[in-house]
Amino acid sequence: MDKRLLFHGSPNKISGSYLLPSKAKDLGEKAENIHLGVYATDERNMAIAMALLKCKGVCAASISFKKDANGIIYVGWPEQEHIYLYTLPVQKFRKTPPLKHQFVSFAPVRPIKEEKLRVAACINVVRKANREEMQKWFVKYGDRMLEDLKRLLKQIEEAKKSTK
Repeated sequence: MDKRLLFHGSPNKISGSYLLPSKAKDLGEKAENIHLGVYATDERNMAIAMALLKCKGVCAASISFKKDANGIIYVGWPEQEHIYLYTLPVQKFRKTPPLKHQFVSFAPVRPIKEEKLRVAACINVVRKANREEMQKWFVKYGDRMLEDLKRLLKQIEEAKKSTK
């Protein structure tokens, strides 16, 4: 692979010509994962896994940067037919230590190339969590997920009341 290129995976096609910085979501709130930026990797399969983990239908997931693009899905499964892979120039990015393959740009980035990939053709870079992984994940993040769900249900109820 050309080390002057990076990859960004997305469940959605970008509107316009640039990937725009956005707030990353990390339940663990690790410093390297909570920037307002455009995230990318030098590992193509890792970018594909990230797109799959953000698909409609996936409610809880994680990725291991220690192994070769090991996306783990705890709740849900991708329900989309396609994802998008963007090839990016490395110039606007900086590494996010301690993660060896993760980079971030704080400025908008114009992709060099856009690929529309079939989910079924690349699903092998993610897997369902096994029982032990599920237990560890729910012990660590289950309460936060329940709080988010309660907050969402309250918003839905309030929206229903305001439309009556």
